[in-house]
Amino acid sequence: MKNKIKLFVKSLHKISSFSKNVIIGCAQFGLILYAFALILYILAPHAASYFMTVNTAAGLAETAPVIMGIGVAAGLISDLVLRKDGQEESDKKQKK
Repeated sequence: MKNKIKLFVKSLHKISSFSKNVIIGCAQFGLILYAFALILYILAPHAASYFMTVNTAAGLAETAPVIMGIGVAAGLISDLVLRKDGQEESDKKQKK
């Protein structure tokens, strides 16, 4: 598993800058969701509704990895689309 993660990180250098920004942006958003969940867990005993605060924190913590996964998928799909468009444009230039 560790080797697969290293291979994935090394392969990120080959994708377009737009796709990298999508992946990094979604990862940052996921980390922010985790941070808010942590803050809510810490503040839950002092809140007016303990259970509502814990439910909200749990929802944020469960949503964060989904956002990160969607970001990776969207980044890789956009890279495929951008490469396809780039290849078609380069093929047209070569034919002229």
